[in-house]
Amino acid sequence: MSERIVSYAETIVNVHETVQRLQRRYLVQKIWSAREICIGDQVSAKAFGFLKEAVHNFLGGLDLTSLRRLAKIVSEKDSDACLSVNHLNPAEFCIQKQRYLISRVWRWPDLKDGSELKHIEDSSGEEGEAGMGDCLCVNPFHFSRISKREIPYQGLRGGSKSNKTTQDDSGLSCGSVDTESSQKTKACQVSTCTKREQARKRPWLTLAYWEREQRVGNMYHGYENTINIYESKSKGHRHGLCLKDLNRTCEMNDNTKIAFRNIGEGIQVSLEDGDIWVYNKSQSPVFLNGELLQRLHHTDTPRVDKLPSGYGRKVFDCNANVSTRQSLDKRREEQHCLRVSFVKGFGRGYKRQTIMNCPCWIEMFFTLPAS
Repeated sequence: MSERIVSYAETIVNVHETVQRLQRRYLVQKIWSAREICIGDQVSAKAFGFLKEAVHNFLGGLDLTSLRRLAKIVSEKDSDACLSVNHLNPAEFCIQKQRYLISRVWRWPDLKDGSELKHIEDSSGEEGEAGMGDCLCVNPFHFSRISKREIPYQGLRGGSKSNKTTQDDSGLSCGSVDTESSQKTKACQVSTCTKREQARKRPWLTLAYWEREQRVGNMYHGYENTINIYESKSKGHRHGLCLKDLNRTCEMNDNTKIAFRNIGEGIQVSLEDGDIWVYNKSQSPVFLNGELLQRLHHTDTPRVDKLPSGYGRKVFDCNANVSTRQSLDKRREEQHCLRVSFVKGFGRGYKRQTIMNCPCWIEMFFTLPAS
C-alpha cells in the first residue's frame, strides 16, 4: 500500500514538472515572438543570433511567475506591472546590461546603449511603486529614452521677432489663459515663493487644457512632484489631470475626437532635484514649445521640439547656469511657460503654423525652484 502511495506521489510530481516545462516553453515563445527587433536594417544576422541567445539566457533565469508577468508586459505594453529581478545575485547579474537588452529587443531596436535610458517615477500608487527607487525593475515601459532631437521653429507668418516681451512663438501671450466666462486673457499668477511655509501651499505646476482656441475645464494645480496628463483613467489612479473628466461647454468636432483618442497615457511632468522633465508615455508624438526650451538651448530663436513616443526630455536644468537661476525671478512670468501639443505638430513643415491651430494641447506655468 505504501509503495502505491509513493508511486502515485512521484507520478503527480512528474506531471507537475512536465506542466511547468510546457508552460515555460509556451511563455518563452510568446515573449520572444513579441519582440520589436528583427534581422535586416535593425541588426545583422550574426548580432541577432547573439541577442537571441542572451534573451533566452535571461528568460531561463526567471521563475514562472516572472515569465507570466513579462509576457503580459511585452504583449500588452503594460507600464503598470513591475518586473523585479532582486532575487538574482547582483554580483553575477549586471542590471544595466539586462535593461539595455530588454529595452532594445522589446521597445527600441535602434537603442545604442543603456546610457540613453532614464527611469520614470511611478505615480500610480499601486503595488510595485515601492522599491522602484532601488532601480531593480527591468520593465522596459518603466523607462524613457532621453531625447536629443529638435526641430527648429519657423515663427509666425508676418510676425514680428522684436516683440518678445509680450508675445512668443506660439502666438499667445505667454502668461495668459482664458477665463470660463469670456475669452479675454489674464496673466497667470504663478510667482516663486521665498518662504518654505508659502512654498508648501503653492503649486509648482499650473496648467490649462486647450482645444484649438477654446479653453476646456478649470485650471489644474499640481503639488505632487510627478504629474500625469492623460486621456482617461482606464489603467488606474494617477496623480494628475484626466482630460476626459474635464467639464465641457461644447462638443468636440471629429478631428479633435481623433486626436483626443490618441492621447492615451499622455505625458508625465516631473520635478526631479530641481530639474523639470517631460516624458511622453503615449503612442503618438508630442510637440514642445516655449521660453524654457530657448533658455535650455541658450538661444533666442523660437523653437518646437518633437518628443517621440517613449522619449523623455529635460526642459529645465537647475544647475546649467547659476546666474540664470538667480535672475529668473526678476523676469516676467512668461519665462516660466511651456506648451505641449498632443499628436499634431505645428510650425515649419506643418500646415498648422501656431499651437492654437492644434486640436489638443496644454499650457503649463511653472514655479521654478529658487536659487
